[in-house]
Amino acid sequence: HSIADAHPMDLNETVFPGQDYNNARIMDFQDVSNWQNNKLDRTVSSRMGWSDLSICLSGPVAEDLKAHFVERWNFIYNEKYDVRKDVRYAPLVYYPNRIGVIDHPYGSSQQGSDASYPPNLQQQYGDDGSSEGEHHHFGRGRRGEFGGRLRERFEDGRDRLQDKIRHEHRSRSRGPMGGIPCQIVRSCARHSIANAYIKTIRESKHFVYIENQFFITATSDRQRPIKNKIGAAITERIIRAARNREQYMVFVMMPAIPAFAGDLQSDDALSTRCIMEFQYNSINRGGHSIMETIAREGVDPMDYIRFYNLRSYDRINSSGTMREAEQRSGVAYDDARQGYDAKFGAEVGASGGYASNVSQSQPYGQPSYGAQEGRYEQYQAATQQVGDRHGQNWDTVASCYMLGGTDIRNVPWEDGQMAEIDAFVSEELYIHSKLLIADDQTVICGSANLNDRSQLGDHDSEIAIVIEDPTPVDSFMAGRPWTASRFAASLRRQ
Repeated sequence: HSIADAHPMDLNETVFPGQDYNNARIMDFQDVSNWQNNKLDRTVSSRMGWSDLSICLSGPVAEDLKAHFVERWNFIYNEKYDVRKDVRYAPLVYYPNRIGVIDHPYGSSQQGSDASYPPNLQQQYGDDGSSEGEHHHFGRGRRGEFGGRLRERFEDGRDRLQDKIRHEHRSRSRGPMGGIPCQIVRSCARHSIANAYIKTIRESKHFVYIENQFFITATSDRQRPIKNKIGAAITERIIRAARNREQYMVFVMMPAIPAFAGDLQSDDALSTRCIMEFQYNSINRGGHSIMETIAREGVDPMDYIRFYNLRSYDRINSSGTMREAEQRSGVAYDDARQGYDAKFGAEVGASGGYASNVSQSQPYGQPSYGAQEGRYEQYQAATQQVGDRHGQNWDTVASCYMLGGTDIRNVPWEDGQMAEIDAFVSEELYIHSKLLIADDQTVICGSANLNDRSQLGDHDSEIAIVIEDPTPVDSFMAGRPWTASRFAASLRRQ
């Protein structure tokens, strides 16, 4: 995770243009519609590294995701749009089908084997083509003739699609479905994510590994206002392990500081300090925390649970090279960088990507970045006269803390805008993932933070998946042979 991105010899080496270079602890995103307008000076401040995890799902589980989306949309529609008679939006109707299910040969005796898609229009719509509570595109009145032609084309396409599906089903071999056993869990009007966390922790045999953006939980009802009891499951399992003399460990990875901008001592950071207080009260303070509860049972909590955060360091290359390039060009590096960002954004916009709003009067697809372009090109031309002093690009020293990397003491430096010691930066590597791995067998991954907002089911709408890959992997736990799961073990090791 390189957290420096200043390139005095060549601005085209920039990795994070515009507001992609961000440090949420120092400054939040501003004016994002003009993404090229980055106010964070990369010659002084580092970016914040980011660690996250996502999973792509295919197969029958996609039906659960579709059903969840339809239910959530309809809930929002009823709460927000229907009551206001907002005709721009309409509810969705969920029809289960196997379109998109990849290579799962259902046998003819299996439930749903003869199902077709799309559902019969007589079922999907009424006799007159209407449907109660469903938005459709068949016109009426003056557009009735067009709607009739559209209906005919739709029915013709539906018939051809159904014939193709029946042919594919007949040509497939019959047998059990492949894939990995998994289950969608969620927290909206229910708390199945919290249930999955608690059950997995209580039934774990050797370890639980947790990555989460927050860690706010309770060990008992005495920790109000916090209600979720994931902390209680952790303390219960650790105390049981201690009494049974089991080798057991809980590893928790979380950010050192929540990623909210501002000085922690300022009044603006009150909400950040509040979150940190709740987290400390969950971990080791306040009288009812996890560590205090374990210690009251005569058990050293450090033998069974540890908390970690991640940090990176780097060196911003505001060296003599940058000073000479600025002197020769007459352009400050950050001004030239802004010109590069505007040029980059205009080129991407012209190619059909996200366009920077550099000129409201310029026709779409024709880049215009005016004076900024001049500063960028003026600086770039001056760098050709500077020359490479060291024979290697040291715009970042991130490689030095990798295995086999160069000893940081041997990396050259020439004082320029500041002394070398002042050019070094260190920043937390922000853990944003929401992951639990137990015994290298079970994985829970999703959007749910470890706090009441995500876990109780009466606030934020979250979704997660529980994965138990049956593919065995020979491993060791507590010095003894152990059968791990391929997916869980490989994910943790990565």
